[in-house]
Amino acid sequence: NMPVIKEIKLDFTFSGEKNFIYPTLIRYKNELILVDAGYQNMLSNLEKAFRENGESFSDLTRIWITHHDHDHIGSLHAIREKYPHIKVYAGAGEVPFIEGRETPLRLKQAVELQARLSEEKQNEGIIFQKYLKSVEADKVDFLLYDDMLLLDGNAKVISTPGHTKGHVSFYFPKEQTLIAGDALVIENSKLEIPFPQFSENPEKAEESVRKLAQYSIGRILCYHSGTKEGNPSDIKREILNAVSQNK
Repeated sequence: NMPVIKEIKLDFTFSGEKNFIYPTLIRYKNELILVDAGYQNMLSNLEKAFRENGESFSDLTRIWITHHDHDHIGSLHAIREKYPHIKVYAGAGEVPFIEGRETPLRLKQAVELQARLSEEKQNEGIIFQKYLKSVEADKVDFLLYDDMLLLDGNAKVISTPGHTKGHVSFYFPKEQTLIAGDALVIENSKLEIPFPQFSENPEKAEESVRKLAQYSIGRILCYHSGTKEGNPSDIKREILNAVSQNK
């Protein structure tokens, strides 16, 4: 009984432009798992994407969160309000942010940036801060730790800090599949480390990517850019290149 891992594609409009995110859906025995919960007000988009993939949202049993950014937990509270049976899993370092006890990293950065914005950008900055503050907190039921095994050992938690303090990725050894979250992104069909300027700790982000290169990976699912597939040795080389290009 092997996990079935599918990427779902959600579109949204930001500043008049169409964008996409790619949360992951995992079916294993009688568990149905969603990895990351989209931006705010995306519950109906998620429900529709489930239907299109032959699944029902009411069958969802768990949500695994890679990290606390607004685009990964934006609809978490809305999901839990409508489907209270769902259990939420997240890295220990992310819990205070998801549960609203600490100021999210992006909000801290936006506040710091505000003072340096030009006059015409000031208003945009305030609107963005308001938007970040509108993410509703929710409770985490289970903590994820490095090397923790899930789904009868078919999945492994890899701690990948850097982008945020407690960022985690998920590795499926038999499928040679990695759910990277925001540890990696695909740009012009090449793997890269996303937004070093927004990383909480760029050195740690690089270290995490080097750690991912130790695994045999034939398929990488990136939250912001879809799937990269290939020969594990090619992918390994590309992961290591992402680190050297980041300099």
